[in-house]
Order: sequence, then C-alpha cells, then structure tokens
Amino acid sequence: MIKLDCNKAKAQPLLINFVKAIETIVRDKVVDGASINIPELDVFRDNLIIATKGKGEEDYRFSYYGKECVSAYKVDLTGKLFTEAEFGQVANFFRSLDDSILRSKLTVYLSGVFDWQERSDHKNWYRVAMPMSKDGEICEILSCCCFD
Repeated sequence: MIKLDCNKAKAQPLLINFVKAIETIVRDKVVDGASINIPELDVFRDNLIIATKGKGEEDYRFSYYGKECVSAYKVDLTGKLFTEAEFGQVANFFRSLDDSILRSKLTVYLSGVFDWQERSDHKNWYRVAMPMSKDGEICEILSCCCFD
C-alpha cells in the first residue's frame, strides 16, 4: 500500500535534510536540473531518482537511479521506461502521481513497501518527489528516497 502525504516520510532525517538543501538552492522556484550538480547535494546522490517525461510522451524514463535505490530495488532502472520497471499494478499510480506533480509544481511525500515484487524481503521505502526543469521546461521528477 502506498501512502501519500505521509508523516513518516516527512520525518525521515535524510528527506528532511534533502528538502532543506534544495530549498536553499531554489528559494521557492522549481529546481533546475543544472542546479543539482553542486557539492552540497553530493551526500544525497546515491538516494536520488530522476524521471524524465519527453514532449508528447506518455511514459517516463529514469535518467538517474542512485546506488541506494538500486540496492533496495535490486535492479538498476537508469535508462529504462516506467513500463519496463516491473512496477506491476502501481505503475499507473506512479505515472499519474508524477504527472500531477509536474502540473501542480508541488512537493509530495509518500511511502510504501516493495510488495509488488516477488521476493521475501519487502523493504519499506520513503520518498519525497518534486518537479524539476530541464532546458526551461518542467518535465522531470526529482526524488530522494530512503529505505528500512
């Protein structure tokens, strides 16, 4: 089950620190992809996911999938489309949520369990997701994730 506006996600120290770091960089604007390549964000790099939606495309492509995310999910999704990610029934939920984030330009906290995967070690995950611009167009989702 996925929980939106999740207080447990909002309480995760890594996500709190990530949002604070982003807020000092962008100051009430949408994050620009070029602005995240700074040393202050290096500590979060392994926990980041960037998903890009091309013009006229229905699907998102993972342009970056951090090492901690790969370790938790057991697959490196960098370069893959959502439809290739084996998200099962939650794929449409994630796609709709990310579309909503791009339209609203809001930051969203959520949590869940990797229960759509056929494995015994279902990990809890916590995510903060926000819109990000690329070449002046808001077409990417920047997420920071942590796991337990």
